[in-house]
Amino acid sequence: MSGANQRAARGDGAAAAKPAPGVVGGGVEPTRIGELLARYPDKFGDLLEDPAGYRMQVLVGVQEHLGVMERWGYRVDAEYFYPASTVKLCTALAASHVLWQLQEAEIAVSRVSPFVVHPLRDGEREFVYEIPPTHARDKKMRNRAGTFDGIGRDIRRSLLVSDNPAANRLYEIVGHDALNRLMWRAGLTTVRFNHRLSDFRTPDQQRRTARVDFYAGDELTHSIPERVSQLREDNATFGGLAGLLAGKAYVDPETGVRVDRPMDFTGKNRIGLMDLQHLIGMMLPAAKADLRPPEVDAVDAANLINATCDLPRQCPDLHFDRTEHTDERYKWYLPGLKRLRGGSAVTICNKIGRAYGFSTDTAMIFPLRPPKTPRPTLFLAATLFTCRGGVLNNDAYEYERADRFFADLGEVVAREFWGLRGR
Repeated sequence: MSGANQRAARGDGAAAAKPAPGVVGGGVEPTRIGELLARYPDKFGDLLEDPAGYRMQVLVGVQEHLGVMERWGYRVDAEYFYPASTVKLCTALAASHVLWQLQEAEIAVSRVSPFVVHPLRDGEREFVYEIPPTHARDKKMRNRAGTFDGIGRDIRRSLLVSDNPAANRLYEIVGHDALNRLMWRAGLTTVRFNHRLSDFRTPDQQRRTARVDFYAGDELTHSIPERVSQLREDNATFGGLAGLLAGKAYVDPETGVRVDRPMDFTGKNRIGLMDLQHLIGMMLPAAKADLRPPEVDAVDAANLINATCDLPRQCPDLHFDRTEHTDERYKWYLPGLKRLRGGSAVTICNKIGRAYGFSTDTAMIFPLRPPKTPRPTLFLAATLFTCRGGVLNNDAYEYERADRFFADLGEVVAREFWGLRGR
């Protein structure tokens, strides 16, 4: 393998990046959002009585024509929250960057190149990915048997319907070390990517990623070797980060046995709310980010933004059951916006995440049709913890309360910053 090919496979260029420990939270006007929420006690009164217990955080950004963004926040990055599937934005962006590196090195790998993830074996366990079901519209692809159908499709699966195996395959392609360092190089210093999603392995197993082979027909065009990351950066590196212990007990995910102590999130994934809002902004084709040289990968940038904006039924090349994958399942602010005149005429580019009682959504919201009075782009990121019983991982969460919170927040923010009124 040539030097350029080796750099592409490893994700070099980010190797020297190292985050400065700390909690991002500066540059946000602290009072306006708290006052806004307090004006609606019927919607937020119970949450405002115990915001720390609910770990409630809200960050609003307003941007005119890609100009300077103004931000207002409530308890932004006050404590840890589990980001769940919102980190799929990281794997999608990093995989797009690795694809660009391969193309820059003149390696014959594209968004649609079929690939094989070789099973990782550890003792008695073998970690294997199942091939997604093929639909009638896919038959014309005629990919090599036993291969996955391209980085581009896995990006869309992971962002459109929050598919965990698709995101985990992107994790295998990028690698644990490169994934973290690429995010840090982009300025997202609160990122700690320590594990795959819904895939329970030891920390050492999580740092090991599989060999991935890419094909053109039956011809092997490129191979990314198996890697073992030496990077060890967990949430203990954030001095003074509150809330790494949650609940009073939890159910062990592998044994199903209740453990009577708080769940420790020190070794879990993390991204702060401010960085999460920066991250969704990096999906914009016009965004200036080291991860996406716009002169090279404009098509891949469009793939990223479309995968965050489109509804599952709008996907051009993947079929999703409309009864299961409804419009509002992945657009939590949409029900509240629909209560307002003109509120449903929007495009929402976002990523949600939900696990262990934590619910998080980061979004960019655009007017679908230009109104008489131009409206700015709204950036809205928020998180809420609903586990009043205190036992994590037993699926006894008050997620319906979180759903109401996000819908109500979408409504009141559009009223406040767009001047919309009820229907």
